[in-house]
Amino acid sequence: MATDPATDQWDLLADLRRGIGLLDPNDAPLDPDDLAVLDDLADGIDRLLGQQMMVGSEDVRSALRKEADFRIAQLAVTIRLCWDERGAALEMIDALLKGKKRVDGVEDLVAWVREIWQKMGGG
Repeated sequence: MATDPATDQWDLLADLRRGIGLLDPNDAPLDPDDLAVLDDLADGIDRLLGQQMMVGSEDVRSALRKEADFRIAQLAVTIRLCWDERGAALEMIDALLKGKKRVDGVEDLVAWVREIWQKMGGG
C-alpha cells in the first residue's frame, strides 16, 4: 500500500492526529494509556517524515516514504478500530438503556440480555 507521490504525507498525519484528538478516554474501550500509544505512533511517523527531508539519496528517501506509508496505514486502521469499538460500546449502552424500559421483572431482563448475545453470535 503506497500513497500517490503527489500526496503530502504530512497532511495525512495531521488528519490522523485530529482523529486521535477526537477520541475520548472516557469512552470505552479507551484509557489515557491507549491515547498515549496512538500519539507515540504518530510521533514515530513524524520522525520518519522528517528523516525523508534530510537525506540526499533518492533510494533512501523512497525507502523512508514506503515505511511512512506503512506506518500511516497502520495508524489509520488502529484509529478506525478504536472508533468502531467506541461505536459498538455506545450502541450497547444505548440498547441497555432502551431495554431497561421494556422489561418487567428479572425473567424479561434475562430474556432481553439473551436476545442481545444471540444477536452478537453467542450461544
